[in-house]
Amino acid sequence: KSSSNLANCGIPAEPISINSLIFNFDLCLKILTRLISSFKTFSECFEAISTKSIDDDSHLTEMLQDFLGSLNISSDSASDGSDALKRLLEEREYSFVLTDMRMQGMDGLKLIEKIHDALPNISIIAMTGYSEDYRYVDVINAGANDFIKKPFDLEELEAKLRRIIIERNLRIE
Repeated sequence: KSSSNLANCGIPAEPISINSLIFNFDLCLKILTRLISSFKTFSECFEAISTKSIDDDSHLTEMLQDFLGSLNISSDSASDGSDALKRLLEEREYSFVLTDMRMQGMDGLKLIEKIHDALPNISIIAMTGYSEDYRYVDVINAGANDFIKKPFDLEELEAKLRRIIIERNLRIE
């Protein structure tokens, strides 16, 4: 399906080398236009997104809910991995999970594995202030889509959410 959609837009379906992109401005423009037109605005795209924030720091989860709300992303929170997993499995309505790595009970790495196994369509961003305790490759291999170090800039989080949404939309096509 995606190769015919690309061909209909004048974008070749076969693999494209970086060199051909560098020297083919028209092709780059077509690809960028196609990506941008896949949804009207990020705000409209975010409206369909719901997020579960999991962290034992209630100030952080409140700040995340306020920030996500400003992007038209519905969100709620949980303070531990076990409760969050139970609610995720019962409700099954979330697009994203933002989870701390170091929590009481079930840690973030175990939670990511369980979410990824049970609900593979949920995108996961791991958050931690203890980046030396968790290797990026281990977090990604457990099933997370990305990793962000605390304290983080909200613009960085927004950029990660946007990138994951774009990748998700491209996979769907």
